[in-house]
Amino acid sequence: MNRTTLSFLGITVFGLVIVTHCAGLRNGGTERCICKGNPLKSMRPKRMQNIEVFPASASCAKIEIIVTRRKTGRKVCLDPKGEQGERILRNKRKLKPANKSKLKRGKRQRRQ
Repeated sequence: MNRTTLSFLGITVFGLVIVTHCAGLRNGGTERCICKGNPLKSMRPKRMQNIEVFPASASCAKIEIIVTRRKTGRKVCLDPKGEQGERILRNKRKLKPANKSKLKRGKRQRRQ
């Protein structure tokens, strides 16, 4: 094979690899979100045991609210754009630790 044919073949293969890789990224191939599918719009508060809020990050571009059910311990996703999800996010932003000195961090504070 002559030199131009090899160069053309190499560029073609490289181009196909790049196009295939970019197509996978466009469809959300690299996102690793906890919530998949349709999240719940609301849930009765007395059925909630724990609420975890995960902000948008490099691995997932959306805010996620994970609620642990009281009886079963099963974790379900709550829609952050729903009425109850927005209320939870507002309340989480308002909550701040009252006294930071009571938080145990490091060896120095544990000894005191």
